[in-house]
Amino acid sequence: MDKKKMRWFLNRITNSRYVNLYFEGEENPVDTVDDILAEIASGKFTNDYFIDVDISSLTGDEEGKKLADIVNRKMKEIHFPHWIRDSLSIEHTLEQFDERLDRAALIIFHYFKDPKNKEEKQILTSLRIFIDKNNPRYVQILIISSGKTEHWDLAPYSLLDERFVEYISWGDLK
Repeated sequence: MDKKKMRWFLNRITNSRYVNLYFEGEENPVDTVDDILAEIASGKFTNDYFIDVDISSLTGDEEGKKLADIVNRKMKEIHFPHWIRDSLSIEHTLEQFDERLDRAALIIFHYFKDPKNKEEKQILTSLRIFIDKNNPRYVQILIISSGKTEHWDLAPYSLLDERFVEYISWGDLK
């Protein structure tokens, strides 16, 4: 992705706060995802906090605690003074993190592959609850998936749709 498109993409995240970057028909999107994460992590485009979360690390019963551990580990690298000591759920972790921030933080959840996977649905549901029930001051979320998340059944919390999440196709950014 060239610099102009990357800047536009990051501006969309800043403006919308919740973005779903999706791939349609991409043969090996994992390499592309790694490139995108490296570009964002380089700091050329933003001075905000940046945390990438491989969703495979959140599987199991204690998703909130695992996310808190990832957030704490990443923020320790930059000597962030506030820790998340306990967490009941993903949304609880994100709420606590938002309360402790002093500037914008981009959290990237990658890489959703299967809309029928129960654990992936649970993570998306947790993100939906956080987005829907909170008005975070600083947390911005980028969801990277193999297809649009709008088609994933998140009942009873309804769908992640354009009311909450802006969809951007990788094909439009290349």
